[in-house]
Amino acid sequence: MKSLYNSGNKEWKVSSFSSLSNKHNYAQPQNDGLTADKTHIYNFPRGAKAGQFMHSLFEKLDFQAPSETLISTQLSNFAYDVEQWQDTINRQCNKHPTNTR
Repeated sequence: MKSLYNSGNKEWKVSSFSSLSNKHNYAQPQNDGLTADKTHIYNFPRGAKAGQFMHSLFEKLDFQAPSETLISTQLSNFAYDVEQWQDTINRQCNKHPTNTR
């Protein structure tokens, strides 16, 4: 398997989204009343743990038939409040373009 690290070019490297986004000043979404809802996806915790949760979930998730059980298990495994975030994550996973439901 080929390495992702290119030792010949010191300017080239693999970075996380968090690392890349810390270098840019992105505008915050306009508060249109949606973000006042504590369960809106914009209010989902940020940071490395959230990124690991999403990455782990997306590795296991069948986007054509998202499993509510898998989502609740992953939320629990990462110590998120299942009751607070279950519906939010379910909605987001069901928006995927390959989901025909």
